[in-house]
Amino acid sequence: MVIIGNSTSVSVAFNNGPTINEGFISTEWSTGTQPNRLYTLGMGFGSCGTKEFAIIRPAQLTVSFSIYGSITPEVSLCPTEICQNSPASAIITIVPGVCGNIQVDTFNHQVFFNSYSYSKDRTQFGSEVWQGMAYVSGEVQRTGNCNEYIQPEPDLVVAGVAEGTLVGDSSLVDLQSITGARIRDDACVATTTKGSVQANQMSIGEYEITYHSTFKSIGDSEFWMPGKKANASVTINLQDIYLGL
Repeated sequence: MVIIGNSTSVSVAFNNGPTINEGFISTEWSTGTQPNRLYTLGMGFGSCGTKEFAIIRPAQLTVSFSIYGSITPEVSLCPTEICQNSPASAIITIVPGVCGNIQVDTFNHQVFFNSYSYSKDRTQFGSEVWQGMAYVSGEVQRTGNCNEYIQPEPDLVVAGVAEGTLVGDSSLVDLQSITGARIRDDACVATTTKGSVQANQMSIGEYEITYHSTFKSIGDSEFWMPGKKANASVTINLQDIYLGL
């Protein structure tokens, strides 16, 4: 285990936007998860069961960060063409601050965001969570008796329609401004409600409205707005495209 401290630095250079390097609460990243092991008939047994033929590692990397509200820019979710990379992307650089003399690789990749969320209680500050995927290629590696392959990077990462919800007791216009999740101009909005109350000496409960819709942009939320409770959750549907050119 390697201990990483709060001297870790994070930088997010948004596509067609500013570079942010402050206000980060936490970050998490991983590479090459869930490799696929291949077997073949006639390989026989090794020292402990069936021998492996090869291993294939996904090209995808995952990264997420949480950040205080009012820092990120408004990021468009609307592609101008069908065959183009998603506009909701950024170059993310993470330089771990390691305790001790251990070398840890810097994370530095273009990341395509696939989800955004915002949370704020009535008496607390607002914060955003951004999650996304990056891709990395590599050469065939030989480890012992096994070849390790890495899946190819896609030529394009295109975005479909972004779907999600806004939740709170404010108006729909106010919720969009507070959470930084803005509904598409021609969107169909469905509304559901939920209430709860428990018997006690006060018997004070909650009533909230959920707006289900599609979204055109995320980011640039509110950090401090006393008395307001608001939540947003947006999923950006991404599709890898291999052109074979």
